[in-house]
Amino acid sequence: KRFSGAAAGVNAKRQWLCAFCCNVHDRKVKECSRCGAGKIEYFQSKKELAHWLDLLKLERAGEISELRRQVTFAFETEKDAIKTPTGRVMKHTVDFQYREKGKTVLFDVKGVDTDLGHLKRELVRIMYGHTITLY
Repeated sequence: KRFSGAAAGVNAKRQWLCAFCCNVHDRKVKECSRCGAGKIEYFQSKKELAHWLDLLKLERAGEISELRRQVTFAFETEKDAIKTPTGRVMKHTVDFQYREKGKTVLFDVKGVDTDLGHLKRELVRIMYGHTITLY
């Protein structure tokens, strides 16, 4: 069964991570309870957080580089744009982007794949030349 919107993430356990000491919080906090730092990053699920921590280890080991989170691709060209019913330019945000062996890798962590998600991944492939891997 496929879900979309809020129903797709109803079973996801949201997580917050201290950007400095990597302490995990299961609720939103203003500062880390371990180190007191104020930079707390939000993750949609435990699965997404676990994958981020794995990618951080790979980056520290030098196997990947230029690791970024929540990278947005807009579906527009110089002449035209694909717009939503409200008139805004349609976009797709991938969970992770990094460089591995000279290639750009795009990664999305999904609990449930939707038709709209599949369409947006295909648009990124056609317009930007990048294939998005699902985890």
